[in-house]
Amino acid sequence: MTPSQIVFSVIIGLATVCSLVMLVIFFRNWGGIILGIVAAGLFSIFLIAESDNKLYVTLRPQSMLLDKSGQVREVFAKTTELWVWDKRCSELKDGQLVSYAENYFEVKMAGPHSVTQNPKVRSIEYTVNFEIYGNPEEYLKLQKFAEKYRRTNNVSFATSQNMIAYWLYELNERRSKELAEFYNPLDNVQQDKFNQLVKDFLSEPLRDSGIRYKYAEFSIPGT
Repeated sequence: MTPSQIVFSVIIGLATVCSLVMLVIFFRNWGGIILGIVAAGLFSIFLIAESDNKLYVTLRPQSMLLDKSGQVREVFAKTTELWVWDKRCSELKDGQLVSYAENYFEVKMAGPHSVTQNPKVRSIEYTVNFEIYGNPEEYLKLQKFAEKYRRTNNVSFATSQNMIAYWLYELNERRSKELAEFYNPLDNVQQDKFNQLVKDFLSEPLRDSGIRYKYAEFSIPGT
């Protein structure tokens, strides 16, 4: 049991005993005892039902509290329960609780319709995989990178996926000739070459972002 559950169990136990004693004293008979047990049970059920919303707040592991300016107020590496009278509960209302847990995501993109030397019109689609966060420093690193990019380039991204998609559109435009060379997704040599192309292209724009590139794979639409 967690500390809050232990304390809460003690509170319920004391409330039950007090209710039983008071009702027995008041009625001074077996009917009073039975009524006391029923009343204490109902009171305990009421306390249990209200406990999750009224007595304490459970914070997930690997989360942290940020104030309005984005500064870290406190880091919660483990599951943490805050009682309602804890001043940090009021800070939760004014600040922002975020997760810095390690997270994987992928971005799917349709490649350009390229004209090859054959000539043919060739299309590919591909998926790029990334990893973010893992500790508070990596979370703040990404936030600062996005804010700096917004001020410098007047472009803001709602999510990390949007940021990646922006640069993949640039990849399609700037490397369309190289992308036209990929036609067989079952060829490991082509997959390795494609992965290296995407990795090299994204290395510069995502430098110091905290977004960690994992791998990329291409496929042929309709296959």
